[in-house]
Formats: sequence, C-alpha cells, structure tokens
Amino acid sequence: SGKLVINGGTLNTTKDYFCVGNRVGANGDGYGEVIQNGGTVTAAWLPIGYCTEGIYTLNSGTITATRITVGDDTINGVSGNGTFISNGGSITVNGDLNFGHAKAAAVGTGNFTNTTVSVSNVNIGRYGTGSLTLTNTKFTSKYYFTIADQASSKGTVDITNSTVTARDTLIANNKNTTGTLNFHGGTFTNTRNMNIGGQSGSVGTLNIENGNFSSAGWFSIADGAGSTGEVNVSGGNVTVQNFSVGNRGTGTYTQSAGFMTATNFWVGHNDANAVGTVDLSGGVLKITTPAEIGVTGKGTLTLSGHGIFDAPAITNAQNLKFNGGTLITEAVTGDLTQNGGTLVVGGNVEKGLSWTRQKWANVTDGFPGFTGVNTGYFVPTYEQIDAFWEKAQNATPVASGIGAVGSGLVNEEYFSVLYDGWIYVDKDDTYTISFNADDGGFVYVDGQKVAEMSSVQSNQPYGKDSVSTPIQLTEGWHHLDYRYYEGWGGQGVNKAVMTDSSGNVTDLRDLSANQSAMMTYTPEFADMTIDGNYTQGKDGKIIMEIDLTSGEHDRLITTEDLELNGELFIVLSGELNDTYEFELFDTAEGQTMDFNFASIDFEGIFNDAYYWDLRGLMAGGDGILRFDHGSVPEPATWTLLVLGAFGLGILRRNRKNSAQA
Repeated sequence: SGKLVINGGTLNTTKDYFCVGNRVGANGDGYGEVIQNGGTVTAAWLPIGYCTEGIYTLNSGTITATRITVGDDTINGVSGNGTFISNGGSITVNGDLNFGHAKAAAVGTGNFTNTTVSVSNVNIGRYGTGSLTLTNTKFTSKYYFTIADQASSKGTVDITNSTVTARDTLIANNKNTTGTLNFHGGTFTNTRNMNIGGQSGSVGTLNIENGNFSSAGWFSIADGAGSTGEVNVSGGNVTVQNFSVGNRGTGTYTQSAGFMTATNFWVGHNDANAVGTVDLSGGVLKITTPAEIGVTGKGTLTLSGHGIFDAPAITNAQNLKFNGGTLITEAVTGDLTQNGGTLVVGGNVEKGLSWTRQKWANVTDGFPGFTGVNTGYFVPTYEQIDAFWEKAQNATPVASGIGAVGSGLVNEEYFSVLYDGWIYVDKDDTYTISFNADDGGFVYVDGQKVAEMSSVQSNQPYGKDSVSTPIQLTEGWHHLDYRYYEGWGGQGVNKAVMTDSSGNVTDLRDLSANQSAMMTYTPEFADMTIDGNYTQGKDGKIIMEIDLTSGEHDRLITTEDLELNGELFIVLSGELNDTYEFELFDTAEGQTMDFNFASIDFEGIFNDAYYWDLRGLMAGGDGILRFDHGSVPEPATWTLLVLGAFGLGILRRNRKNSAQA
C-alpha cells in the first residue's frame, strides 16, 4: 500500500506505466492512492486500481497519458477497483480512457467536476462495470463515447451542466450489455451516429431531462436484432437527423416535455421482428420529412395529453393512436381515427418565440409622456402604457425572428421588441414570472398581465426586479406575450424567469429550460389529404382557417369515408370580399361524408353563427360553408333550426386560448 501527494513539478513515466494500486504477491491485496494538487504528470499507461484498489484525485494540474484504465484486470479472484476523481485541472488521453477494464469483475468509477478532458475514445464499462459522473466539465472524445462496450459489461453515465462532444455514442454496444446515460443538463453534441441498444441481448437507456442534445447522423433506438433500447425525454432540446425507433430490435421512445426535432423518422424500421413504440404525452415532436409509423416491422405511435406531433406527412396512420394532444400535418396515408385531441390542418411549429422589433424616432414617439432624456423617473399611466403597446403591435417591424426572451435586442435607442408564442409547463402549480430589464416591459400569460416594470430611471443602473403576480397554470400549453422597451442608454433583459411553488426556476432566456418548451405556431393554408378513411370521435377537434379577403382556406379531403362527430373550430381572418362559399371537406366519388358535429365554433370577424349557412356541414351536407349574405335569420331562429331539425348540438362563439383549445 502507498500514498503519493503531488503539489507541483513534473512526473514523467512516458516509457512505462505509472500504476496507482497494484497487486501485491499472489493474493493481489495492495492499495494505492495519488493526490495531485498541481504540477504535470505524464505517463505511457496510467492504471488506477490494477487487480486491487486504487484512487487518483486530481485537484489541480495536468495529466497526460497514452491510455488510462480505471479498475483493471483480475488475478487470483481479486479484481481491479479503481476510482478517478477530478475537482479541477485538465486530463488528456491520446488513446483510450477505460472504466472497468479487461475483466468482467473489474470496477471503475470516475467523477469529474470543473475539469477539461480530451480523449481519443472513452469506454465506461469496457469489459466490467464502469460509471462516470460529469459536472461542469468539458469532455471531448475524438471518436467513440461507449457505455457498456464488450459482452456482458455494464456502464452508467450522469452528465450535469457539462459540454460533451463525441463522434459516435454507443449505449449498450455488445451482446448482453447494459448501458445507461442520464443527461441532466448542459450540451451533448454527437457528430455522427448514436445507438441506444446494440447487439442481441443488450439493453440501452437514455434519459434526457434538460439542456441541448444532438446527433448529426443516426439516432437509433434498439439498433441491432434482439436488442432493447429506451429513450425518455422530459425536457430540453433534442435535435437528430435519422430517428429510428425499433431499428431492428425493440425500441421505445417516451416524451413528456421538451422539444425534439428530427429530419427523418421511422417506427419499427429495418427488420420484420423490429418493434417500435412511441408515446408522446407532452412537449413537441417535430419531423421535417414524411414520418413512417411501421415500416418493415411493427410500429405504434400514441399521441395523448398535451403532446404536439408535427410532420408534413404520415405513412401508415392506422398505427397512430390519436387519443389526445395535437396533430399538425398535411397528408396522411392509411386510415386515421381521432379519438380525442386536436387535428390542425396545415401550419407548423418552430422552437422558440416569434419576435418583432419596432423602431421609434425619439422618446416622445415611442414612450408617451416623456419630454426628453435625463428627466429621471417617469411612470406612465396605464392609459399611456396601453396606447403605446397598441401602437407597437400595429407598427411595421424593422426586424423579426424566432428565439428566446432577449432575442432581437440591438445596441440602439428608442425601440421595442414583442415576443409571442406558447410555453409548456409540465405540472399543475402556482407560478411566478419575473424579470429585470433595461428599460422595462410587461409579461402576459393567457392574456393576464403577470409582471411589469413600468418605470424608467435615467442614468441609473437597474437592480430592481419586476412586480410579479403568482398565477395558477395547469399542465400543458399557455400563451406567452412578453413586451420589452428601450428608451435610451444601455439595454438588456437581465432576468426573465418562471418559478414554481417549490422554488424551481426556469430561465425564459434559455430554450433548453427543463420545465418548459417554447414554441411558435405559424398557420399555412393547406389541402390536407387522407388516403383512407377518417373518423373523428366526439372528443376530437379540428382547426381550420379561412382568409375572407383572398378566399384562401384549409380543406380536408379523403379517398374513402369521412365521419365527423366532434368539434369544428374555424379561425377567420381578413375582411369579406366576394367569396361566399368555402369547401372545407370533400371525399372521393362514391364515398360518404357523415357530418354529425357536436359543435361548430368561430373566431374572428363574422364569428356569430347567424352569419353562416351551416347546412353544408350538417347531416347530408356537401362539406361547403356558405356565408348567408342575402337573408340572415335571427340568432334564435338558427338555434331552433340547429337543435330541432339537425341535432347539431351546440353552436357557440369561442376564442382559441390555448394550443389545445
């Protein structure tokens, strides 16, 4: 047994190994410990816990090695048990960094905090059992980041507020391996392929709670035949290229919050025995090319709760269990059955809030009541505030984009930035939204003002947070309207946070915040085609849009039967021109359209039912909504007509006040 403390200087063993904890005699009962508080250590091979126990603690300084093994080999029944702790400094490995190396019984543990690490490859559980915890650490693997590499190995990795980069990431790579990656926050960038579950018998798990996570190539869940892979997303931003759930094995993807974007998407992909299961109950899953649910194998996607599934087209829709949430698409192949939730015809969602910036000529132009700069405090009246925001909302923007709160600010004077979109909260709770801005602003949630900074102090630093009002929010999507203004001098959003009753804070300036996903919905007129039957249950809702000025509108067209039993929500915009008929629904010749809507709701101009002839959307109708510009019956007459003769149910005015509304 031995202990070495290094406080500085240089230790060089480049021609041989520097062993921390080596076997002693036939029984292998040695112990070694190194504490490095500074200086430089260079080694050809650095085994920590070789057939015995070894501990290396790096508090400061530099380690450079050709290879490092933590927990290595087994002799006479005694296995390596190594622990590598770093509380600072830098580690460079020109070859492999292995935890739990050489034999199945070897155990290697790593815990790196505030450390910079660069390796060619890292294996957590090479042949044995390995674990690695990264906190506030920059970790770069030139090639492979492997968790549970060789047959029957086990590996676990926990990452918090760290930046990790690798070319390929393999979780449970070989036969009968078990690997888990828990990503709690930070940034994980995979520049090529990522497999969760490799060869037969392997079990790979990836949990993403927060931060930014990306894979530029394949993101394959249950990649090999006989493998099992599971990915759970409960927050953050995830971006991948080729997303395969159940590539050749049994894969499961579950999302309850956060924002996932993929270019290509397959469920039950490359093998007849492949099984892919997707459960989307919250957050956003956005696919930018047609999504295939059930390709060669068996695939199922369940949409429920407050989840949003956005794809330009969907193949094999009969494998979609549409029980809730929101589906945004323009083309469907296969029978679509909507048991609940909302079908949005056309449009798309983007990550972040939409923002527009308005420019003002001077103080009095932008901010009513100001007489000039350097006037000290000025608190405008509520009437002046309302007049200003109405002016800002109607002004022609000089710039626009999509981002988090704080995007779009410039080093200028006299401007405002308006942010608009939707924010997702993952639980029913009391929330407080507060901010600190130079010069000020207001925050509205679901139309209710919840925070304000309405005073401007000339030539004084800002240190006062907004006056905030707690607000009760249910789990799901809520409209966020944030209004920022700048008079003169410095500018910036120094703070914009949402805090729950337990004190958990979500930074609205960060799109990867774990308690929320922020999105913008952009409507687009579309002819949505369903190559098959479409059945809308009584708990389902359809949202369609009509531009009264141009006559453009959404349509839903099926090649087979159409049966509508739920709610139709029609959003109207523009001013009525010379188009009085809008074909909203159609089907192939010889197929039936069965209209039995529980309700029809309007938003916008002419949103009262008595402006419209709804008989085309009732039993026996032709799918055409007509504006009754000749004779308009009294509202009471329409009510009797609808309830008595056609059994429509309820006609009411409504406002779309949430993404689920």
